[in-house]
This record gives sequence, C-alpha cells and structure tokens, in this order.
Amino acid sequence: MLVEAESREATADDELLNEPQRRRLEVFLELLEQSLNEVERIAARPDPQVSPGRIVYETDIPANFRDRSSPIITRLRHETERLAQSLNIPRRPRSRLNTIRAILTAEIVRVEDTFSDKLGGYGAVNSRVRSEVDPRLSEIRSDLKELLAALDPDS
Repeated sequence: MLVEAESREATADDELLNEPQRRRLEVFLELLEQSLNEVERIAARPDPQVSPGRIVYETDIPANFRDRSSPIITRLRHETERLAQSLNIPRRPRSRLNTIRAILTAEIVRVEDTFSDKLGGYGAVNSRVRSEVDPRLSEIRSDLKELLAALDPDS
C-alpha cells in the first residue's frame, strides 16, 4: 500500500527549505559549477592535433564562443552564489586527496566492469577478448592502482 506524503501549505514561520531540499540544491549548485568549469576547459582546448588523450574535440564551436560565453558564465556564477547565500548554503571545503581517491577508485571499478567476463550483457564475447583485451585492461588497472597508491605519502 502506498502512503501519500502529507501536503500542506508552508507558512511564513516555516524554513524555506527542509534539509533534504537544501542538500538537493547544494548538489545542484556544485554540479552546475563543475559543468561551467568543464565548458570553459573544453572551449579553451588547444588545436585537436596537439591535445593529449583519447578524446579529440572537434573545432566546431564558433570562434567567438569564449568571448560570448565568458560574461554569461560569470553571470551564472554570480547568480548561483547569490542563491546559495540567500539559502545559507555555505561553501564547502573539498579534500583534493579524497576527490582524487574517489575518481581513481571509480575508474578502477569501471576497468573491472570492462573485463571479458563482464561483457556478456552486451552480446556474445569473442574468445580472443580474454587473451587480447583483458591483459591490457589488467595493465590499466594496475597503473590506476599505482596512481592511487601514490596518494599515500608512505608508499
């Protein structure tokens, strides 16, 4: 049996947001900030021929995008900061150590989910995947674990 949440009108004496609503807005503001940073980073990427890594971004944004987007992104940052202040959502210090650790751990899990024994859900797995792909994935996983261990000052 489903129980419906009690619905009532908020009064002037009520808090504007309850704790779950406040946390939801805090997460939204943090994710928006990350997205704006990513937009700026991608827009500032150098020519694709000199970009390192697997992702090669095409040169397909308008030449004036950075100039046009900069004041909009600045405005968005000011708007989100004003919203956070009005809701008493403080800036949160974030540990670089824990952030990097979480990123690397997530990537290790992704590698493990890519081994041949996990690919069956995507269709029949060629028998050569175990001998040709899995060893390379093992190397990648090993390197990620080494990178993770480098966070430990005693290692």
